[in-house]
Amino acid sequence: MTIHRAVLCLLGIGVLIPQVLQPAQATDADLVRVTNAGNPDDAHGSGYGGVAYEYSMGKYEVTNAEYCAFLNSKLPTGTAADTYGLYNPLMGSSPAGGIVFTDIAPGGAKFTTKPGASQLPVVYVCWYDAIRYANWLTNGQGTGDTETGGYTILSGGYNSGTVLVPTTAERMGWASPRFVLPTEDEWYKAAWYDPSKAGAPGYWDYATRTDTRPVGEPPPGSANSANYGYAVNALTNVGAYSAAQGAYGTFDQNGNVWEWAETMAAGLGMYCGGSWRHGAAYLPASSFLSHSGQALDFENSDEVGFRVALVPGTELPPLPTIQFAGRQWDVEHNVPRSTPYDSGSPESVWTDSQGRLHLKIRRSGDGNWLCAEVMLPDPLGYGRYLFKVATNTEELHAQTVAAMFLYQDDNHEIDVEMTRWNDPNASYSCQFVTQPPSVETMKRFKLDLAGDYSTHFIDWLPDSIYWQSNHGHYDNPPSSKDAGMISSFFYDRTQGDSIPTDGNVHISFWIYTEGGAIPVSTELTDQEIVIADFRFLKMSDVANSRFALGTLAGWAAGGQGVAEVVVDPNDSSNQVARLTTGSAVSIWQDVDILESEFFLRFDHRFMTGTGNLEVWIDGGLVAILASPGSAEESLTKSEFAIGDANLLGRSGVELLFRLDGPAGSSMLIDNVEMIEVPEPSWLFLLTVLAAAVRCGRHKGRSMDVTT
Repeated sequence: MTIHRAVLCLLGIGVLIPQVLQPAQATDADLVRVTNAGNPDDAHGSGYGGVAYEYSMGKYEVTNAEYCAFLNSKLPTGTAADTYGLYNPLMGSSPAGGIVFTDIAPGGAKFTTKPGASQLPVVYVCWYDAIRYANWLTNGQGTGDTETGGYTILSGGYNSGTVLVPTTAERMGWASPRFVLPTEDEWYKAAWYDPSKAGAPGYWDYATRTDTRPVGEPPPGSANSANYGYAVNALTNVGAYSAAQGAYGTFDQNGNVWEWAETMAAGLGMYCGGSWRHGAAYLPASSFLSHSGQALDFENSDEVGFRVALVPGTELPPLPTIQFAGRQWDVEHNVPRSTPYDSGSPESVWTDSQGRLHLKIRRSGDGNWLCAEVMLPDPLGYGRYLFKVATNTEELHAQTVAAMFLYQDDNHEIDVEMTRWNDPNASYSCQFVTQPPSVETMKRFKLDLAGDYSTHFIDWLPDSIYWQSNHGHYDNPPSSKDAGMISSFFYDRTQGDSIPTDGNVHISFWIYTEGGAIPVSTELTDQEIVIADFRFLKMSDVANSRFALGTLAGWAAGGQGVAEVVVDPNDSSNQVARLTTGSAVSIWQDVDILESEFFLRFDHRFMTGTGNLEVWIDGGLVAILASPGSAEESLTKSEFAIGDANLLGRSGVELLFRLDGPAGSSMLIDNVEMIEVPEPSWLFLLTVLAAAVRCGRHKGRSMDVTT
């Protein structure tokens, strides 16, 4: 007979769910600040790169999802009204294109991204498309004008017009920032200049902070990888090479798509950086002008896209701030990617007389939606992050997202997100995730709140992350579902490398549109969320609240007493869990129950002659082991036979051990495992019967004990 083992003490086990890619959030992280004004030109390259002012550069190339939002806003009735040629039919008909036009779709939603293409860079765009997109951003999106802004376009027509390109003096003299295409110098500096280069500030040969040619390979690759020379033979998602950044934090300035620059000469334009198809010769700074002299209306290429810049950086207004929970928070700028964020007006972000933080999604007077976000300007480091929410988020519109998260970059982010991702009938209303999302890094669940209050914990340690959501408000995580726990999740480095090493705290409230590909619901009204409190405990204050050593990784601890990992007194090579009571102390973990009858086994040792060990599953007490009245000399194995049909095959079920007794009661626990019995047999049934006879005390689920 084959015995299948599921060794719980070695795994942080979560719910198996389909892999779902997370939508990018609309934050300032989509622009990077390019500082060091007045840097010199690259004397050893093409003689470009000197910029007299600070500015902001697009962190990524403009995506299909973003351009799709532009099309739906400017062409709500379809291509018949496309006076300026903003939509190229090749975007839909070509395999590399990512945007489909459907004439019978409702107004404002006639353009959609192809499946899997939302985060690919938009292609089949000409220079005129790019500057009109930049003008639209400058004018607030929505119905914003495309013919004025950073550029004035006279006698504009289909992929045409007389364009007044701003001079450097005009750029520096604007009263407010404007979106533009980067000039050749702005693009060059963001790609190759490094103020922290070893020895002295200077330029690299490649846009990955190196003088060594990048490796052409599929993502994510390494810190020196890129998509060029048919290495992938297709476009890749923006930022997919997550470790390969420029000195200022841009992605993909080598490879993926050629990018239009603002600069033109003799009526012709230029694009920069190489592409997925072209070889390594087009990547270095010395090849910067290899694709100059292009017709401005050229739009029939599956390897040409663009990114935007925001200038002048020197005149970006400072972030407004707000006091909440004893800390000063930055209120995010209105930097659009999906739905724009309010620039800090008291109508969107405020605190009430009780000191609670209010974030509001609201429709402005011009009909555009504005969202809200605050962030702490400095990282707090490893430790426990506590968020008390005073809104029943399940009563909010299904397209809204209330998020509390730690952000390092798009691939290193720890989230608690209360949302149904625009599905009113979703079987979940909250998720824990560490980016990038996968089966191993994410858990979804239903909050089923009884009122407005909930508390959410993130324990972030160097080698593990623990999440817990709870009914009501707590200062410390409750130890069982009976005490208010809704769900928990554990992730550590044995499951992957998705644990950030840095990150700022953010609280945001936004509309899920998948970068603009999904229109805002006509049923959406103004929405509001209230955060009652935020607290942080440094790692040294919570290090013992989570087992992260030896065979006990993945278990949470709580209650009145101490739970810790210690060396087995009888085996110095083994580590065990020791519970010592104040009144009662517990350890627990969410597990996936096997699909057929099995034995739950574990080793235990009562170190004192007092206390009882309770075993709970799914919030129900199933058995009690009484102390023998004196200290035991070694570990003893107990075995539970489980055949309850209400438990078998379920995922995310809480398994909890609780030591209850006078202060100072102590015991050891180790080697928790499930051993499946493929088929019920007369021997199995006799074992269950014998266990029931020998069990001193038990109640609840049909689970019995043998020793």
